[in-house]
Amino acid sequence: MCGEGSFDNGHRVAEDKPCPLPPPYRDDAARAAAALASAGRKIHLEVITSSYDTAFAAIGPQVVDKAQQLAGVFPPGGPVHVGLVVVDDTDQKTNFGPAARQGAARARGLLAGGIEVQPLFYRAPGPHGQKGLALREGMLTALDRGADAVCYVNLNRKVDAAQVATALDVLVRGPADVVIGTRAPADGGRAQGAGRIGRAKSRAWSRLVRATFPVLDRFADQNAPLKLLPRPAAQHLLRTARIDGVTLDAEWLVALLDGGYQVAQVPICWQQQPRSKVPFGLVPSMLVDLGRLRRARSAGRFRPTS
Repeated sequence: MCGEGSFDNGHRVAEDKPCPLPPPYRDDAARAAAALASAGRKIHLEVITSSYDTAFAAIGPQVVDKAQQLAGVFPPGGPVHVGLVVVDDTDQKTNFGPAARQGAARARGLLAGGIEVQPLFYRAPGPHGQKGLALREGMLTALDRGADAVCYVNLNRKVDAAQVATALDVLVRGPADVVIGTRAPADGGRAQGAGRIGRAKSRAWSRLVRATFPVLDRFADQNAPLKLLPRPAAQHLLRTARIDGVTLDAEWLVALLDGGYQVAQVPICWQQQPRSKVPFGLVPSMLVDLGRLRRARSAGRFRPTS
């Protein structure tokens, strides 16, 4: 689903309800910063996001929101330097790009140099774009910008980017190699407003993925909408990931586990937004991608290189 309209296209979106998910994100960010400072370390973190599923609200404000959410937990001058890479993977008929550029310019003005926002425009055919390929393009750009770690998070207002701080706290202070956010209630996460159809779709897909790949059995939310990857893990995905569509989530998780990376999960809050739709039209291509992923895994594509 692509972006539409100008910086402010007149769409009205209901006010988000607060996510009562302890601990507070600023506390998580402070703990991570303290751990880094005590070790004499700094981290350059690049957050990547794409135009997928953003058509239900004005694009510019979504870019500004993400930058402000990150700036609220990672202030300038601290041990965590943050950048935001916004990837446009829509077709040429949309004007997501101009709206994203306007949002980036406004974010730079509001934040006075706190968060660097970099629009990146990768053009793909089709109304849904190619989310997997777009995020790999964003990841490559982030690494070229010198990132020590890359974090994927939705551009849309479903996930507060401040929750990146929770994942970073776990990564900095724990033994995990990669941290992902889970919406599953069993993991302590929240998925508000998903609706009966959305929940049924998620359960069915989760069961299918886990049946196909038992290695993912402990992951109730394989589509985790937040993924924090240190540079080596990101490089591993760039070498091995091939799925260009929305089945990237399953591929990334399989690739990381087969590559020997220890993946930790943190609970996050996800909130459905008005006019966001379940992409049932993508189901056939998702099933094809699962078959491709199974064959790639059998061929040993994701194992560590000697």
